[in-house]
Amino acid sequence: MRRLVAWLAGLLSPDERDYVLGDLAETGAGTVEAVRELLGVIVRRQIEPWTHWCPWLVLCGLVAPCAILLNYIAARSAHRSAIFLWMYANNWDPALLRYAAFRRGLLIQIGGLLVLWCCLALWSWTAGRILRAMPDAPRAVNLAAFALLLFLVTVPAGPASGPNAAVFTMAFYRVIYPQLMKAALVMLPYWRGTA
Repeated sequence: MRRLVAWLAGLLSPDERDYVLGDLAETGAGTVEAVRELLGVIVRRQIEPWTHWCPWLVLCGLVAPCAILLNYIAARSAHRSAIFLWMYANNWDPALLRYAAFRRGLLIQIGGLLVLWCCLALWSWTAGRILRAMPDAPRAVNLAAFALLLFLVTVPAGPASGPNAAVFTMAFYRVIYPQLMKAALVMLPYWRGTA
């Protein structure tokens, strides 16, 4: 339980942490009371900036549009790349490597996927850095809002019927792979950009 108190105290600024922990030590507060007091201070510190207009502008004008745009780009990228991943991974035959045209096509597809993934990660990181540059933006709340919009809002990725329908009959390419792309190439770089 003391670890929880230490972790919660770590969420405060260093000066404020020293004051709060000093006050708790002086009053002889128990662990449960210390957790309650720390949570009260943390919640008040998170709510206070939202009484002004600037954090709302950042949330509605920067975080939400970036989350929805990156969600759309990640979904489209996952849809497009799932087709090629399925084609090579689920239909792999080492004998095809004997053909120069196959090797060339494989290298082109790998290069294209790497460029696509790097661009998505860099865009996400840049959006996080922009949020970090905002002085009045509560990062924890904006990070949570970004994550909610990224993972809970469903955007159209592309048709799951037609000539590529076989790819999207598999749950991995239809559900898991897009979420992995969002987590690894959007959320993680965004979070690192805000740190």
